[in-house]
Amino acid sequence: MPLGNFRQNILPYTMREQSDGSWLLLNREYQPCGTNKRAQHPINPHDYSIYTIRFKRMLNKTLLRLSWDNYIRISDDGLRAIFLYNDGTIPDHSPDKMKAYFEKLKILINLKCDSI
Repeated sequence: MPLGNFRQNILPYTMREQSDGSWLLLNREYQPCGTNKRAQHPINPHDYSIYTIRFKRMLNKTLLRLSWDNYIRISDDGLRAIFLYNDGTIPDHSPDKMKAYFEKLKILINLKCDSI
């Protein structure tokens, strides 16, 4: 699926915890937000370390509020991941879906971060 608009390229679709405790925010193509070329899957976190962010605290209750389905996915190595929306809740498909997504971005905007 080619990236056709700002949301698909710049805004986060999913967040993936990294082994060092930082987070990688990925766009709709599973690329670091702001990039527009397709990666080889799975993404090697070492290749994208410049795109990670370290939140001061990322509690599960915060992740549940960010997740479109209130579900935290746990990888085999115990790392957490969430999706901010899915194909049924694409933000630019209706004002209500946009509002719900912006509420999630508002949570992200207000999270405190550490330097990496």
